[in-house]
Amino acid sequence: MTEIKVTYSIDGFRRNLARELKELKRDIEHELSKNNIEFPDDIKERFNNLACMSNSFNCVYVDGLDDFGNLSDDPEIELFN
Repeated sequence: MTEIKVTYSIDGFRRNLARELKELKRDIEHELSKNNIEFPDDIKERFNNLACMSNSFNCVYVDGLDDFGNLSDDPEIELFN
């Protein structure tokens, strides 16, 4: 039987996730400025929960594994106040 090895860059995933969340925050801020969101506090809370998870995930790493490095020095996703 042939062994299949799948490789995956967790670092790439985490960077892409952070980029998408930052873009989502910009979109939410834009809609909030136009008063287009019915429950703004709920949306902000949900966004903050996701951003906290992403920020925390960037601090998890496997020492010596190139595709799962320590990204804690990458800029954090800013939360809503």
